Amino acid sequence: MDRVQAEAVAAACRKASDAGEPVTRPGLDVATAQLESAMAQLEARLVRWVLAVGAAIVAAVKLIPGI
Repeated sequence: MDRVQAEAVAAACRKASDAGEPVTRPGLDVATAQLESAMAQLEARLVRWVLAVGAAIVAAVKLIPGI
């Protein structure tokens, strides 16, 4: 879920809440699933970044003579 979608979901929830209507559970389930998906994608990107930085450090250290 991108920022625009997240803001739209939050606005819809606030509007329903302000009107005294219950925020439907299916709507929350969809938002939760989208948030979990986004978090998993961010986690995967972070892991790949950390592995790439680690590999770059190892390669740089191997270039140092005598090691």
